[in-house]
Amino acid sequence: MFRFMLMPLLVMSTVRDIVDSIVDFLSDLIPLRSFVESGYNYAMDLPYLALFGAMILAVVIGILGVISLVKKLTKIIIVLAVIIAIGILYQQGVFGG
Repeated sequence: MFRFMLMPLLVMSTVRDIVDSIVDFLSDLIPLRSFVESGYNYAMDLPYLALFGAMILAVVIGILGVISLVKKLTKIIIVLAVIIAIGILYQQGVFGG
């Protein structure tokens, strides 16, 4: 009985080991920490006016990206609703047949 209770723990431990080995491999392959630190050091050397301008630019780009995403998702939802409505009408025999 206890073997069945311990099985999910063994599976989770194995999955965790696999994920940890993949993360270690990728962190050795891509030196992300050094890129982030060099970018941070570069940004901190900039004057405050340039940092403020970059912050405003990042906010504007983020807002425009969200608006674009909402527009595309709205179009996809409308197209899916029309396709589903046509399918329902076809099943009910509205189009003859």
